[in-house]
This record gives sequence, structure tokens and C-alpha cells, in this order.
Amino acid sequence: MSMPSFPSLETLSLKKARLERKPLGPPEVYPQMPNQDEDKLDQVNVREGFKDILQNRFKGTKLEEYSSIAKNFNCSSEDVLGAFKKIVQRKVDVNVMPDTSKRRGAISKDISLPMAGRTASKVEEWFKDFKSGEQLTKLSAKVPLSVKKEDILKEVFKNRLPVHRAIWYLKVWWQFSSSLSESSKKKKPFDAPEVQVKNDICTHLKDTFEAAVDGADEDVQDEWNYVWDLLVAMLDQSLFEQLEILRWVTEFVERCRRSENQLAFLLPHLLAVVQHFSTSELESRRFLGVCCSVVHDLSSVVDLQFAQRSQCPQHYQILLSVTSLIVTTILRCPESAVWSAAVSCESPLYGSPLDRLPCNLLCLPVPPKLLDPLRQLMLEIINRSAEAEQHWTRRVDSPDTLRLIEVLEHLDKHDYMSEDNKEALQQGESEMPLQDKDIMHNLFTKCFDREDPESDLRVANLLCQWAVHPSRGGCHRPVVAAVLMEKLRLLNRVDPVRLHDQLVSFLNSDSAPRQDRESGPDCQEPFRNLVALFGELIDREIFDHDSYARYLIAHDILSSEKAPLVFSETEYSPPGLAQQPSKHIQYLAHFPLPADDTYAHEASQRLHMLYGVGKSEEALKRFLRRLVREVSRLFTKKHNLMDASTGMYAKQRRAGSADEDAELNDIRRRFSMLTFCEMELVTAQGKRSLMESLRQFYEDPSCNILPSPSRMLFLMNLVELSGNLTGLIYFLVEISNSILKVENKICPGSAAAAGAAMPVTPEEQQRNNFLRMWSNKVVLRVLGYLRQYQAILMTMPAEMRALFSNLVRTNVKKVGNPEQCSCADRCTLAYLFDLYSQSISVKAGFHNIFSRARPKLKQAIYKKIEAYEIPQAKFPPTLMNLTHPSIEELLLNDEEERKRANSSEEEKRTNFFSYYLYNVLMCDTDEKVLKTCVEACECTTFCAQLPPRWLWILRALLNSASGSAKFEPVLPQMLRDLVCNCPNLAEKLSVLCGLLLSRTCFTIADFVTNVLFPVVSDYLKNQSAEPSARLAIHVFYLIVTLKLPLKSLTDKLLLRGAVVDKISSNSLSFFLKVLLLIPGDSWLECVQREAARESPVDLRSLRFADFAARVYKEITDSAWIREKFLRQPFTETLLSKEALLDSFITDSQARFILHSIAYRCPTPQRAEMTGSSVASFSDFWRQTQNFSHLFKGLSLWYLTWSLLEVELSLLRLISGPGDLDSTQRQFANSLCEFFSHRVAPVLKSETAATPTPSGGSQAYQLQHHQQLHQPPPPPGLPLIEPVETDWLVSLLIRKLSSHSLGPSIRAQIVKFAGSLLDCGASFSNAKADHEREDMLRRSSVLLAYPPFLCLLQESLAEESVRLDILSPGTQSGLFQQINRYIEHAEKALDSGIEEDLRVRCLLGQALRLRLSLVGSLFGVLLQNTSLCAEWSMLLAKLVTHSVVDIGSSREDFHRVIDMLVSLLHAVATGPPGSDPERQPTLDDERKNLLGVVKKLRKELKDSDLLPAPLRPLFVTPRLTFEVPVCRIARRPASCILHGREHMSPLELIEGVKTFQPLSLSWYTAMRYDLPPSRHELAHLVAPLTRAGPGARPVRDERYYLRSPDLPEEDLVPDEPKKMKMSNGLPAVPHQQMQHPQHPMHSQHQHPGQIPYHMMTPQQQHHHHHHHMHQQQLQHQHAHQHAQMQHQHTHQPPHPPHQQQHQPHQPLHQQLHQNPHQNLHSQHSHQPPPLPPPAPQTTGRKS
Repeated sequence: MSMPSFPSLETLSLKKARLERKPLGPPEVYPQMPNQDEDKLDQVNVREGFKDILQNRFKGTKLEEYSSIAKNFNCSSEDVLGAFKKIVQRKVDVNVMPDTSKRRGAISKDISLPMAGRTASKVEEWFKDFKSGEQLTKLSAKVPLSVKKEDILKEVFKNRLPVHRAIWYLKVWWQFSSSLSESSKKKKPFDAPEVQVKNDICTHLKDTFEAAVDGADEDVQDEWNYVWDLLVAMLDQSLFEQLEILRWVTEFVERCRRSENQLAFLLPHLLAVVQHFSTSELESRRFLGVCCSVVHDLSSVVDLQFAQRSQCPQHYQILLSVTSLIVTTILRCPESAVWSAAVSCESPLYGSPLDRLPCNLLCLPVPPKLLDPLRQLMLEIINRSAEAEQHWTRRVDSPDTLRLIEVLEHLDKHDYMSEDNKEALQQGESEMPLQDKDIMHNLFTKCFDREDPESDLRVANLLCQWAVHPSRGGCHRPVVAAVLMEKLRLLNRVDPVRLHDQLVSFLNSDSAPRQDRESGPDCQEPFRNLVALFGELIDREIFDHDSYARYLIAHDILSSEKAPLVFSETEYSPPGLAQQPSKHIQYLAHFPLPADDTYAHEASQRLHMLYGVGKSEEALKRFLRRLVREVSRLFTKKHNLMDASTGMYAKQRRAGSADEDAELNDIRRRFSMLTFCEMELVTAQGKRSLMESLRQFYEDPSCNILPSPSRMLFLMNLVELSGNLTGLIYFLVEISNSILKVENKICPGSAAAAGAAMPVTPEEQQRNNFLRMWSNKVVLRVLGYLRQYQAILMTMPAEMRALFSNLVRTNVKKVGNPEQCSCADRCTLAYLFDLYSQSISVKAGFHNIFSRARPKLKQAIYKKIEAYEIPQAKFPPTLMNLTHPSIEELLLNDEEERKRANSSEEEKRTNFFSYYLYNVLMCDTDEKVLKTCVEACECTTFCAQLPPRWLWILRALLNSASGSAKFEPVLPQMLRDLVCNCPNLAEKLSVLCGLLLSRTCFTIADFVTNVLFPVVSDYLKNQSAEPSARLAIHVFYLIVTLKLPLKSLTDKLLLRGAVVDKISSNSLSFFLKVLLLIPGDSWLECVQREAARESPVDLRSLRFADFAARVYKEITDSAWIREKFLRQPFTETLLSKEALLDSFITDSQARFILHSIAYRCPTPQRAEMTGSSVASFSDFWRQTQNFSHLFKGLSLWYLTWSLLEVELSLLRLISGPGDLDSTQRQFANSLCEFFSHRVAPVLKSETAATPTPSGGSQAYQLQHHQQLHQPPPPPGLPLIEPVETDWLVSLLIRKLSSHSLGPSIRAQIVKFAGSLLDCGASFSNAKADHEREDMLRRSSVLLAYPPFLCLLQESLAEESVRLDILSPGTQSGLFQQINRYIEHAEKALDSGIEEDLRVRCLLGQALRLRLSLVGSLFGVLLQNTSLCAEWSMLLAKLVTHSVVDIGSSREDFHRVIDMLVSLLHAVATGPPGSDPERQPTLDDERKNLLGVVKKLRKELKDSDLLPAPLRPLFVTPRLTFEVPVCRIARRPASCILHGREHMSPLELIEGVKTFQPLSLSWYTAMRYDLPPSRHELAHLVAPLTRAGPGARPVRDERYYLRSPDLPEEDLVPDEPKKMKMSNGLPAVPHQQMQHPQHPMHSQHQHPGQIPYHMMTPQQQHHHHHHHMHQQQLQHQHAHQHAQMQHQHTHQPPHPPHQQQHQPHQPLHQQLHQNPHQNLHSQHSHQPPPLPPPAPQTTGRKS
């Protein structure tokens, strides 16, 4: 209420009242009465205020109060005008200011009073007056001063002057000392007086600290406290350099933190200076680190929780004080607690100071009121520190994909044919025996290198996919995967239940194949591998068959009334052939169960689930019993057993019975109809029968019956068909042991008692021959299987050692000379040599036995053989009557006999070759050819001189096909004629060469080098040698593809081991290149024509070009070729000049060979099956010059081949004449265009929804979402779901990093990406918001796509491009891209136009993505000090220009601040790791940071003050005061203001005339606050503008959800008046009626209302709940009003304006009735205008 101008004088006794003098201030002249009228709070005064009615002034009781007015009421206007002129004149006289243009000293020498001598008494009296409070004006006439600062400080400390007067005294001495130094003639360098005083005060505090802590002398302690207070007061007045004092305080605490007594004394004093640390982030971080170290040291002495609970008098006060310091520092400067890595690890600024705390900060004694805000601040600091530790990089790597790629690479490149020797040698040096070591340990550690169960489960799932995927080859994959998962389970790395669930989920996925009997063998192999995998898992108790069956029942998979499978015995139909069962039924039917009694329940349950209980089950059981009985008869019936004494069957077959082959084929046919589970049961019984028969032979001396070798080989084949390969290995080990025992039954000769050898009888010799023959046949088959499944054997160390032991004892002891032995013995010795070389565990176990024999075996078997040229060989005149040559005739035993040998010995060998070549070429059946070739191999293994001659003869034989005259003397004319006329020459020669290779007479490398290469090379030089080249290629094709006309499976197995495992990549690539060079320019059409031909064709009928194309297709279709090339040596040698970098082939041919190896010949069917990018031959030419197909066809399983293709293209460009730079640019351009096309559809849809000036599409979307009661889509970049294969592009670029061209490719990618991400200079010049929004979206949508961001981060890993993209001078670099946003913000600030909210949201997202890229380069940025300064300026301008602010995006604002802090750390202290021994001084830090501050102030232009968030980050100079500066006006007696200057606090001395006017308030000037600059205003307005979707309102959310506080008379009563309408229905009150709104008013929006899409997630959640609550309340009110009866006649009609406009509603009701309003409406209310700024003045008035 208003108060009267004069006090109340209602009673005359008031004049006589005694006025009591108050202790402070002047006496109160007009005291107020207790019961005066002005203080009455009646209804009138409260409503209208106290009114002094003019008419009552001269009557009534108030006449005495206005008596003075009544006496002097007669006043003329002239008197009033004269008084006003006097007031104006007085104001003019007062405002006259002195001239400040001439500087004059503030303190003269005359005021100095000597402190010693005769004036000592005056000095003492002066100090007494000074302490008593005498006026400074009087005392400043003579001041006791001295030149020595020690005397001044001594007097201050001795007299204990008041702090504020002591500071005044020191100021006078400082001015006095300065005037003396200026007047002195000799200019000597010296410190400023204030610096000297500061140093002396700090030294005094440090020297007397220990004595003050002891407390023995109270005067010393009081003096220390006084000096500390003086230091604090001078720091508060900015008389010292704050940073120097703060650094000294921090170092002082660091020295004292080891002593509890010193801490207890010092810490309470620090509370007076802790607020000054918030002025510098660097000093706050140092001080906070020291305080946290104090807590850490305290925790090592006493339990903090105990000290806090018990309030220990010794430690609790220390803990409480240091906690207060920590909490205060964090609350005032939270940036000092955020993690920083911009300095070296040895620096105290490294990391976060809170890391030194032994516990959480909230566990320390924090006041309860600060717990909640401190908890929120700590969570924010933790999040900011986590981002800072990752350098604010949003890693969008797909960690699962990256990890899986690494594991897949380890699985592909691991050599399963041998152990890792380095790993094995390391294991051999340990104490544990080497043979007990796990040989799969090395591969296991590579695949499961993380202690993460989730990662282990994902790797286990990949193992399952790798074991069955058609892109990988090798039957060892299921066993390797099972072994790795078994080790994973044994080490308890994962829960067995979770591992089992992962396996079941794999079976539910599409990665698990299913059986399709109508498909080809390529589609059958994955299902076979799946059954083998889960068979191994069941055997190793990893996969529970019973649990899987329960799972199928529980999930209603087997919910049919009848059995899902039907078995018909009469038709021998396989289960499920008539109908196609589901995938899980196939799995349940085929997954094998061990033939053990422990699995009897699972087997019975399986039969009931599949076949039910009835005819199908009984039919299957009868079928199995018959088949088992027939298989067992092969080893129990005498007509299937052989008599060792005669070599014949023990019993002849009955007349009319089926022959042996027909019986075995029938058993094999019926066996193949079974499921793999039933196959396991049949083979298990067959193996038991066989082993029982063998055991009976070697245990019973009277038994002379052995199983037939053919029956044994047949059973091995059945075991192989069943898919149980580990069971096959166990079976082979048992057979090898039985062979050893059978070999012991051979009679070497009888020994008489006297010791003389007895001759062997013919019966014994016949028996021995049969046993050796039987042993050789079985051993060769065993070796064939061991060669084929060597990789599986390497996972079974115990069986490998047992097998090696059996073979050594069987063969090595009976072989005297490795160069003269049988084929079986030579193959066995070769296998033992390979196994000993490949397995370090075998080498350790049998080193003493086999080490001496190994060099001999290497020389005899694996020595390099060169073709022995036979000059002028003398063949017999006729080849018709040649006799079989004996082995003894071919041998030359020793060197002397060789020297004595004449030409007749060579003629014997010539007859040998003539005999066998003639018989091979003349044979009319395959059986005869095979028999002849076997005899030739047996002779060759006994003579070491034959293999070199074989190579020369075979080369001559091939060249004779084209009539070469070079080899005419080598072969007789009859053989040359046979070569030209033999119809099946290639097949016969391939059988001969294949058997020589399989019996290890020579290696495949010797054969290719000495025979095939020369023949094919001759054709490349001379086209007339086409028949020879065609024959050589045909022989190579039959050998490599194993399509020789061999009926013996043993020979094929041995040949596969000799060829597939030993062939080199150069040999394969040579023939593939030759096959493409033969057709010439039409090679692609020929290969296309032959690839489209699916039916078999006779190769001899094709012309040479088509023949080469057909052979090319057949060779590349071999699965083992891809398996071999995936391994490490083949991958390295494939990209060599001898392979695909050969200059004889074109780039297209080289890429085609690579495609053929990876994906086979590119046909549409195979492209669909394998995911190959080359769909057909017609697309290949177009794609050879474009890299886009690589990125479209990327797959996890073909990433290695894509990498090889890129490397191949680049390497061929290096070695060829092509333009390398243009190819690299084309590669990078194709890569960027690929991602641009990927996001183009989404960008197009987003552009269609962008609001146009008319607002059509956006308004439609908002209306649509309002109808569906859904929130509208938030403005910003679209969320694009990444394609899984797009993640592999970055991995492809990462693989290229090791390539020599990797850096240049990455540089080109970054260059093209920068041009796509740069919005251009036209962004800030755009006229319309939708144009600017479209530019932002187009330039940033690629960064919002995670795979592209991952690619860009991977490309930026190259050091050569990091500095380039960060440099300010780089066009389209990150610096320029961010700077464009600042230019746009600056233009927006200059124009004063409010920025569009959608544009601001997009700009924030675009900036966030680019800052993430900057974060990925932060390590390089910190190493360059000049770049740090430039980027510090850029980030600071983001804050000053309001591009980021705490109101719109708190996270982005903190991210920019934290990045700026790290950069300024690097600027101040130097880059991390620059010089760890030298720590920068405070002067160095100040010098480095002041340069950045000056540049920043120069950029701001309109303000010298930094915004508040940036002030603690920069080193600011000492605090100064702004004072006005005057100059002489026209009149000499007056001056006017013309500027302002900064004045040091040292120059402001009370009571002393200075040379400058200090404050305008001394001249009765009014105080006005200086209006803030536009940058400061932006930060002040930021919380109110809500310029962004993440903006938060100023008030709490509950403010908008409650009703406003209204006076009592404005409140609506609870019970509304009953009204009734004319129709009898209850009338709704006016406030609750839903009136149709005006179109303009429907878009009105309250200034405090927040649109839905701009709400935070918490606000949206609360909004939904509150909206539903409001709907429920409305339904309840409607129901209540429906039951009332109102009278319409009592309700007045609505005025017209009330019918058009709704009445005023509370804010929260408006918010929920219309939550989705168009923000871009032309009539929407703007936020309330800010109050007008204060009038602009020429200077800051104080």
C-alpha cells in the first residue's frame, strides 16, 4: 500500500516525545505511531489502498498534520520557477568533472613519514590512530612508509591492523614504491611491489605453518590466522594474481596431505578461498585432484564409513572439511570433474579427479539437501566422462559382425591338416606331458578370446553356420565345431542350458538346412554336415536329444493324429518320401543316437514320435533286423569268409544264389534308404561282428578263417555313408590294431632248439602270402580314409598316437630299404612321414623311435625328381612277344654295380616300359588296364631309378600325340601309332599316372613340372602341338577331378590324398589360365555355352575351345579348390605374378578366374544359391569396369573373395599400364554412390513430407496423427534401418589397410564423402526455411546411416587424411562444414529473425554427427597445437553464436564444452606425450591460453566479456574496474565523458586524490546496468526460447499440470446450478460445452504450451497418462449431468462473442485439449516478449 509523504502527527504530545538515539545511523526524526490510520487493514484499504482525501486536509482530525501547508499555502508560480532554476544550476555545478587527460602521480614523496629515528614516536602514535578508526583523509597526509617491504610487513603483522585498513596501507606503500621506481634513473629489473608482498606473505605462511599447527605458541597461531585472513581479503579484492595464489594453495595442500594434524588445521581455512577456484577450470581440476587424494590417503588409515558413523574426533572433521571442498568445487565447476585425456598420463590433469576417491562421492558426509542435486550432477559427470573417454565418438561398428568376421577368418585360414608347431613347441616346454595337451587350444583361444558369455554364444552359432554353409568345404567342419563347443562347455564359459537353447534356436533359423532328396549333391551336403554336427554334439553331451524332443512336444510341432512318417517295407521307400515332412521332423528322424543302452529311452521315444505305435513302427523294426542280419552275415557266414591256408573262400556259394557284387549293391541300396540314425544302428552291429571275427582269428591258434577284404572295405564304406566320421576313425584304429595282430600270425621261419633257421613249408608260404595280400589291401583302404579325413584325425590326439604306433609296428620293422618295398609299405611309410611332420604330439611321443628313420624316408619318398632323359633308347623291334620283367632284373643294388652296369641293364628297363605301355594301350577293359597299372606300380616302388624315367617316358608319350620329332628316338613307332589310334588314350594314361601318384612313386609337383607344363607350354609357343596339349589337359582334368575310370574306392582315396592335399596353387592357376587362353577372344562365350549345358557330354567330340571351356567349368566346380584357396598360403600365392597377376591374361580373365573359384561358374541358379553378385555372363563385361557390384553382393561368407577381387584389380593396375589414380577415384566414387542410392528412397519420402510454404503435406500428417491419437513424427534426420550386408563395406576397407594402396584409397573415400557431406556456401544464403532444411537433410542423411558412418570412421583411421580433413584450409573439410553452421547462426543473429524449429533440430543433429567424426580424430588433433587453437576457436564460437545452448540440447552443449576443455588442456600444457619430464609452468599456461582468448575476443567484436560458460575455461587477466574518462569541454571549467578505461584495484585508494574520477556515483549519477551483448543475451534467453525438440521449460512440469492459484471470489463452486433445457435433457454448463472453434482460434497456442513432438520423453509419458485421466473425468461428469434435470429457461442465451470464442481455461486444460497444434501456423502465438533492455550508456555506470 502507498504511504503518506509525511509522518503522522495526530497528537501534539508527539512533539514533546523524547527521541531515543539508535546505536547506528542518524536519529529517527519522525517515528511512526502504533495505531495510525495508514496501518489499518480494513476492507477498503486492502482493496483500494490508503487514500488521503484532499478535502479532509483542512478539516477533521488531520489538520495538525498539514498545518505547515496551511501556513505557507500562498505560493506564487514565480517562486516555484525560481526554485526549479536553482535546482538545475546546482545539478550543472555538481556534474562538472576534472580533466583526466593529464596523468599525475597519486602518491607523492611528501606524505612519507620515516619509520625510524626521531619520528618513531609519531609513527607509533599514527598506528594507534590508524587502528582506532581515524578518518583516512586525515591520516593520508603523513603515512609511515619505508623503502624496505620487510619493515612494512613487520609493522602490519606486529600491530595486527584491521584487514581492510591493512590493505589500504599496503596500497599506499605500493603506490609509493612505484613512484620511487619511476623517478629513479637506474632502471633495474625487479618484481612489482605487490608480487614481492605476495611472495613474502606466502613464504611467511609456509615458514610459520608447522609452529602454528603445533599450537605451542598461541601468538604464532594467531599471527598465522591473521596473515591467512589478510591473504584471503587481498585475494577477494583481486590485488594479487588469482591463478598464482590458487596454484600456491593447491601445492600447499599437496605438501600437507600426508599429515593429519596439518590437514585438520589447514582444511577449515580453505573454505574461504574455495569459491575462487571456480574461476579457472585448470586450477579447479588440480585442487579437486588433491582433495580426492586426501580422501584416498585417509581411507588407507581409517575406515571412512566407521569414521562417518562414529564421528571420530580425529578424522571426521578432516573428512567433513575435505568433502565440503570437493562438493563445492564440483557444484561450481562440474567441468573440472569430467574425464580428460588431453595431457600425458603423468600429468595431474589426466583422467578425472574423482577416480582417486576410494568410494562414491555420495558415500561421503554430504548434507541431505545436496544429495539429490549432487546425485543428478554425478550421473551427468559420469555420462560426460564416458563420452570423453571414448573421445565423443559414436562408434557405429556392428561388433557382432566384426567379431564374427574375425572368427570366420581364423576358421578358414587354420591349417587343419597339421598342428601349429609354435604353439605345440610352447606346450612341449611346459611341465605337462605334450601328448596330453589339447591340440585345438590355439584355435579355441582365437575364436573365444573374450570372457563374455553373450559373445561366446554368438560365436557358437557361427560355428554351427560355418559347419553347414555351402560356401565352405571340408567334412572336418562339423567335428571341429563340436570340439570347440565341447571345450567351451568344459571350461564353464557359458551355461550349458543357454548353449543348448542357442543350438535349438539355430535349428529354428533359416541357416539350418533341410533334406531334399530330389536336389543334387550340392544341396545334400549341407544337411549331411548338419546331421554330423549334431551327432557329434550328442556324443559329447552338449546337445540333449531328449530335451529337444520335449521341446518339439511342448511347442506343438508334432501335433498330428497319426504318425508324421510312414514306412513301407514292401516298397523300400525311405521315410517321408511320399510327403515332405517339416524341418524338425527331419531333424528328429536323422539325428543319430549312440548305439548304447543308456540311450534306449531316447531311441524308443524317437520311434513313437516319428512312426507311432502300429504297422509303420513294426515294419521299420523288421526292416532293420533283416538288414542288420544281412550285414552281420558278411562276417559270420563261411561263404563270406576266407581261408588263410588256401586263399579261397571257406565255403562255396550255392548254385543260383546272387553273386557277390549284386548282394553288396542290394545291401547298399537298402542301407541308403534309411535315415542317418538307423544307419548308425546298422553299422554299429556290423562293426561288432567284424571285430569279433578278427578277434577269433588272432586269439584262437586253430582258427584259420579271416573276413574277406572286400567285405571289410564294404563295411568301411557303409560307416562313411552313415556320416559318423569320428566313428570311422575309431573303427580304423581298431582295424589297424587288428592288422598288427594278423601280421604277427605270419610265420617268418621256424627256429630249432639249436638256433638254426628252419625253411618255410609251401603251405606256410602260401598262408604268409595270403596274409600279406590281405594286410596290404586293408592297409591301403585304411590309409586312403586316413588321407581323406586327416583333418578329423588331428582333433583326436589319443587315436592319432595309437594309429601311429600300430602302423609303425606293422610296417617299419619289416622294411629294410624304403627305396625297395611294396606299394602298401611305401604308402604307409609316406603317411607315417607326413603324420610325424604334421603332428608335434606324435613327434614328441615317438621321437626316439622314428627320428632316425625320418631323414631316410624324406630322401626316399619326397625328394625332388627330375625327368631322366633317355637318349637313343633301344626298344625291341617288336612289342608283341615281350615277357613280364622281373623286379630283380631292374635293380642295381649298390653304386659299384651301377658303375659296372652296361647298356644291357638300360635295355632291361626299356623293355619294362615297353611292356607296360604296350599292355596298357592294348587293354580293352578297365579292369585289365587297372591290373596292368598296379603291376607297373609294384615294380616301380622296388626300383628308385624308374620314377625319373617314367616322367620322361610320359612326356614323350604326350608329345607323340602331335607327332613331335623331338621324342621320336625315345618311343618306338608302334607305340607312337598306338598313341595316335587309341580311342581311350586319355583315360588309360590318367589311370596309369593316377596310380603312380597314389603309390607315391612321384609327387604331383614332379608330374606337373616335368610332364604337363612342358607339353602345354609347347602349345602356347606353337599351335601345331594342339593334340598333345589337349591330351595333357585331359589327363590333368581326370586326375584333379578324380573322374578316372577306377572302380576301386581305395585307389580314388589314395589319389585324392596325393593330389588334392599336395597340389600347389601355381599349378592350378596355370591350367586355369591356359584354359581361358585357348579359346582366344571368345573365351567368355565358350565358357557360357558350356556352363549352360547341364547334360554330360563326350569331351572327345568337342572342338578344342569348347573342350577347354568344359574342362574349366568341371575343375572350378570342385569344392576342394575353394577350400584350398581360402587358406593362408594359397591366398598369398594367388595374388602373385605366377598366378593371377600374369601379364598373359587380361584383367577380365583374372577376375573371372577369381569369381569361378569363389562362386563357381556364374550362372543365375548358382548366383541365387551362393549370393554371388555376377548373375550371368552378359553382366560380367559391364561389371568389370565398375566396383558397385562388389558392394551390392557383399556377404559374410564371401567377404574374403570380395577383398581378393579388390586387391587383384589394384595390383593389376600397379603392374599394368592402367591409370591408378583414376581407378582409385572410381572405386571411392562407386562406394559413395552405393550408399547414396541406399538412402535415396528414404530421403525422397522425407522430402515429400517436408513442409512447403503452403504447409500441405505437413498439415496432413499432423491431422492424420491427431485422428489416430498418435504423436507426430519428430523433426530431424530419418531413422534408416541398416542393411546387414552394408556393415561389411567398412570391414572390406579395413582389410585393405595392409595393402600398399590402402592409404590412397581411404584418402579418396574421405574426399568424396566430404563433398557429399558439405552443404555448401549456399546454405546460409537460402531464402526459405524448407530449402535450408532440404540442404541439411541431404548433406547429413548419409552420416545418419550407420554403415556409412562406420565406413567413414574406418577411412579416417588413415593418418595421412586426418590432418587434411581437420585443417581449416581444406575445402569441404570438417572445419569448413561446422563453420558454415556458425556463419548461418551469425546471419540469423544479425537479422533478428527467429530460426525455424525444424531447421534448428536438423542443424543440431548434423552438428552432432560431425562432432562424432571430430571425436574419432581427437587423438591426432591433440598432437597438433596450432590445430588445437583453431578448433578451440571454432568450438567456442559454437557457444557464443548459440549454435548449441543448454536450453535446446543439454547433451550437445556439454559435449562441446568438454571437447573445448580437452583442446584447451592441450593448448595450455602441450600435446600428450610431448615432454613427460617437463611440466608447464603457470606462466606458460597463461601465455598459451591468452593467445586463444585474444583471437576469440577479436571474433566477437561487440563485447570484451566471454559468455558465462566459457569464462572458467580460459585464463582471464587480473580483475580491473571500468572508470569513465573525461576530456575538456568548450567551457574550461567543465569536462564531458568521452570513453572508459580499465583501472587496477591497486590504484583505488580511499582518502587519496587520484588522477582519475573513480566512480560516477560520487557525482550523484544514477546506476544503470549495462545491457548485455547479443551473445550474452542469447544465453540468457536460451531457457525461454525452447528452440528445439530437446528444450526444457523453465518451470517444473507439475506447474503446467495443476490449476492456477485464483482468488476465492473467482473460484467456480463445486455444485453447479441446476439448469434444464426445453427438451428436458440436462444442460451442460457453459465451461464444459464443446463449441465449434473458429479456424483461426483452433490454431491458437498458449505461450507456455509445449507441442507434443517438442516434449521430452518423460513429458510425453506423463501427457498420455494425464490425457487418459482427463477423458475418464469427462465421462464421469457427462454421466452425472445426464442424471440431472436442468431448466433451460433459467439459462441466459449466449452472446454472439461467447458462442464464437471459448472462455478462458487453465493452462493444463488447454495443453491436453489440443496437444498437437501446427507449429508453423501463421496465427500461432509467439513466446512472450522479453522486457525492454536498459537504456544504452556510453560506459558501465557503477
